[in-house]
Amino acid sequence: MGLTSRLLKKLRDYGDSFLDDGDGTTRSDSFKHGRKKSRRSKTDQRRKCTTAPTKLTEIERIRLELGLDEVCNKQASDAQPEPACEDRRVAPTIVFNDPTKRKAKKRQLEEKNTCSDMPQEVNEISFKKARHDVLKFGIKGLDKPKQEEAKIALAVQLGAKPPKNSYLNYKELVNDRKEKKVKEREERIMNAKMGFKPKRQGNLRQRKASQVQHEGVHYVSKDLISKVKQKKGK
Repeated sequence: MGLTSRLLKKLRDYGDSFLDDGDGTTRSDSFKHGRKKSRRSKTDQRRKCTTAPTKLTEIERIRLELGLDEVCNKQASDAQPEPACEDRRVAPTIVFNDPTKRKAKKRQLEEKNTCSDMPQEVNEISFKKARHDVLKFGIKGLDKPKQEEAKIALAVQLGAKPPKNSYLNYKELVNDRKEKKVKEREERIMNAKMGFKPKRQGNLRQRKASQVQHEGVHYVSKDLISKVKQKKGK
């Protein structure tokens, strides 16, 4: 037995009161004529569907009277998944900067800065160059030994390392000092004969002793210390 035949049998057992159609005919009578209707061609059924409106069945009519369709629709709408919340946090957008473009921008900025600073630097360079040229021109007018000394001094000013001191043998150094002393004596004798009096330089030791205070230290003479000791002995 098919599913439709089972449903109709149960409805027949339930009673004919609920199986009455709008025309007054029972469901049992309609079942008898059902086989005849099923034999109709499909073309006639299509024409019926297109021309005449479909009659509601008894079950559909009962469902409409009881409002079961609305309940089913509500349950279906409740069962549907809720839409995603619109208040979700927006994902952060990450902007990709090409490193080659970054370098190009840096170069452009550097070029602009250099162009703006160029006039001041040109003036400074011109003054330095002029000073250097003047010094060179002045060195050319000196004698050869002085020229070498002046060139060395200029190179040291520009950042060169100064030359190392010349090393002498100890015996040669002693002989040079002896010669200097002999020259100083001869100069003194000549000055004495000419009547020039040399400036006297005071003794450094006496000067140091006369200083009472130096760099926060108080100096006391030996005479004062002896006097203090004598007073204590009395």
